[in-house]
Amino acid sequence: MLWPLIKGSASRWAQSHKCARLVRRASSSAQAGRTAAGGSGSDPGQGADESVTGMFHHILGQNPELKDIVETLEKYIPFIAILLVKLFFDHSAGIVTFICLLTTFTHANSVVKQQVAQQGRKNKLALLAVLVNLVACIGFIYYMFQDEKLYNCAIFLPPSKIESFYDLFWFVGVNDFILKFVSVIFKVGLLLLPNTAVPYQKRGKYFLFIERTSQIHRELAPIHIWLLFLLNGYERIPGKVLGVIMVAVYMVAKGKLLLKSARCWKQAIHKILQSKSYGKNPNPDEIKASGGSCPICYEDYRLPTLLHCKHIFCEECLATWFDREKTCPLCRAQVTEDPEWRDGSTSHFVQLF
Repeated sequence: MLWPLIKGSASRWAQSHKCARLVRRASSSAQAGRTAAGGSGSDPGQGADESVTGMFHHILGQNPELKDIVETLEKYIPFIAILLVKLFFDHSAGIVTFICLLTTFTHANSVVKQQVAQQGRKNKLALLAVLVNLVACIGFIYYMFQDEKLYNCAIFLPPSKIESFYDLFWFVGVNDFILKFVSVIFKVGLLLLPNTAVPYQKRGKYFLFIERTSQIHRELAPIHIWLLFLLNGYERIPGKVLGVIMVAVYMVAKGKLLLKSARCWKQAIHKILQSKSYGKNPNPDEIKASGGSCPICYEDYRLPTLLHCKHIFCEECLATWFDREKTCPLCRAQVTEDPEWRDGSTSHFVQLF
């Protein structure tokens, strides 16, 4: 079906290529005649371009292995399409749910990052809208799938049933998105607090702590679900032995990840407890020499801070900047360590294991 079309196109391409050569020869002869007669003329062109099918035919002719792959795909494409349609139809509710959860999370995460960057000019209505939307989504998911007891997964209790590989990924995936929503809700709540309750200098550290806590929670949540999946369904001794071996391998691999997350969580706590200044207070001459306005917000200095690279900024602007960057805004000299997760963002990684 596909190969005869390619073959026919190749024949037409060869004929057009031959005609193009004849046209070029005739054009060259005419051009030579005009030149000899003292006339002037323009180049009529370089002939017809190679068609896409002709190029494809040439590539296949030079690569027999690729030709075999194309012919094999031609045979299997209809059956693969049928299986994909059936898969989507059988699990349409789950697929649509995952798409909706991903879209909701991506929007909420983007809004939070934007509002963190706005500093004192954040839009509280936008934050409240995200808060209401996330709470409503969590309630809607739990209500629609209440028979499956999805809420148990978040508190390390077994769900209703795990009978297949699809059930495993359904429970783990949906629960991971729910826990992400909870993390974003806490970050929105932190943003809505007044500066007197949480100083802006420490908000980035609290965002980091919330994210690290959420990540370690999300890594712990799938463990009991995976253990049930690996151990259940075996009645004979060989199957039970295989289940125990798989559980042991899973726990060893999971243990390494948990130790790394625990160290990161401990570092996040340490950063909250420590008080660090990015620079020192400049004298009036240094402020006057810098122009009197902050290069970040372009307004008069508010609590000016002099970095070790001799550049001056507002303390609030610096706190927000170093929640996203680790270098000076002007000269790119390194001032602080990696600012990961201090800008209010939440990890997109789906914890499926």
